[in-house]
Amino acid sequence: MNYQLKDDIDNKQNEVIKRDSIIEILYNKLKEKENDITLFQNENLSLRNCQKELNKILDNKKNEMINIEKDLYEKLAKLLIKKKIRQRDDLHFDGHPQSSILKILWVWICRHMQMLIKEQGRNIYIGNKNHRFILCLRYGSSRLIKEKKEIINLTLDHF
Repeated sequence: MNYQLKDDIDNKQNEVIKRDSIIEILYNKLKEKENDITLFQNENLSLRNCQKELNKILDNKKNEMINIEKDLYEKLAKLLIKKKIRQRDDLHFDGHPQSSILKILWVWICRHMQMLIKEQGRNIYIGNKNHRFILCLRYGSSRLIKEKKEIINLTLDHF
């Protein structure tokens, strides 16, 4: 009986040792899982922070692009206005596809107008550097203005 009791005690102690070792192993695994969860939570927090920063950067870039787009639209509008002004201004030669023809035409008109004015006397010459032509007028001469219009109409009909 004594032996049997000793055997039972030894068996119980072995079972307790096994149980303790199993509990220790499970406890260690639980600690590992907790560490993994903590790491995951930290990574999740850092990813959220990175996402917030990225969203801020994205918003800033969107605002920059909107501002750039507004500036480009303003510049485009200004360029379109300049283009329309140039198209309306018949006397502006720069950038015109037929600028050499127009320059030759104006030189021819100016020479003939100068000859007419020299014949008439008392002349005014107005030079406009922007339009690159000389406009010749005579005081009180409606005949000269009519001749000028006729010359312009005749030369424009040739082109």
